[in-house]
Amino acid sequence: MTQRSKIDANRAAAVKICKGIDPNYSKKGNDCDEYPFASTAEGAAKKGSRFSARPLNSEQNQAAGRAINPFFVGSRVLDGDAFKVAITR
Repeated sequence: MTQRSKIDANRAAAVKICKGIDPNYSKKGNDCDEYPFASTAEGAAKKGSRFSARPLNSEQNQAAGRAINPFFVGSRVLDGDAFKVAITR
């Protein structure tokens, strides 16, 4: 499975949840946000995966996606590399 097909499968699994919450979420200016990130091996499509997916404001969700890209690039996180997400207040 290619990286692109993994991401697509993860997003599709998350979208099922978002549509279950609100079938019209995208028409309301929302994206389907998922955690773990769609770009990770632990994404929503992983068998037995525990994940979260919710419709969120598109502008805010996409800003968060743009903000994380410098982390991946700056830290040289490559496909298959492990990294830790720490939630802080």
